[in-house]
Formats: sequence, C-alpha cells, structure tokens
Amino acid sequence: MKYLAILVLLFLSGCSSIEDSVAEAQAAPELANEVSAYGCKKPPQFPVSAIINKIEGWAVVEFTLDDDGNPSNMKVIDSSPKGYFEKAALDSLSSCKYRKEKGVGPEHRYSSKLAFEYS
Repeated sequence: MKYLAILVLLFLSGCSSIEDSVAEAQAAPELANEVSAYGCKKPPQFPVSAIINKIEGWAVVEFTLDDDGNPSNMKVIDSSPKGYFEKAALDSLSSCKYRKEKGVGPEHRYSSKLAFEYS
C-alpha cells in the first residue's frame, strides 16, 4: 500500500508540469463534410504512449452511416502526430450514433475529428 501511495504521488507531481512540456501537433484540418456525434458509449481514451511522451494531437476518421446512424467502413484519413491517436479515435467513434442527412445515399462519406489535448 505504501508503494502505491508513492507511485500516485510521483505521478501527480509529474502531471503538474505536463502543460509546460506538451509536444505540439500540426493544426487539424477543417472538414467540409464533418458530422457531429451524439450518444457515444465509449469516450476517447488518451493513449498511454501519448501520456508518457506528453503528446497532444488529433485524428480524422472518415466513414459511411447505416440507416440507424451507426458508422461503418471507418478509416483514419489523417492524424498528427502519426501513430498515436488513430486506434483511440476509431474505438471511440465506432460507439457513437450520428444523424444522417436526408436524401443522402449510403455511399456518402462523412468525417469526424477527435482532438486529444491536456486540459
């Protein structure tokens, strides 16, 4: 128990300086066909490797929607920095519902952007 308390204190003391040394990602692109999610069952999880390396970033996911507003055919089309946030974005956005535009065919591709930032 004493070791757990020491680990927690070490972790918390390191967190106070995270904002000062956060690695910056390139700016996220503006999306023409961005759609907002609602009712997400799984919030985005900050990847452990990004926390350890004090990295912030984002991922853009493109997908189609079924008739019920569930995403399918999901694909990460851009991210920064590469290799950190792609899986977390796919995991989170796949649990969301979306409002499908009326009159749009099933092949229409939507986009959503997830930012991973320290607050």
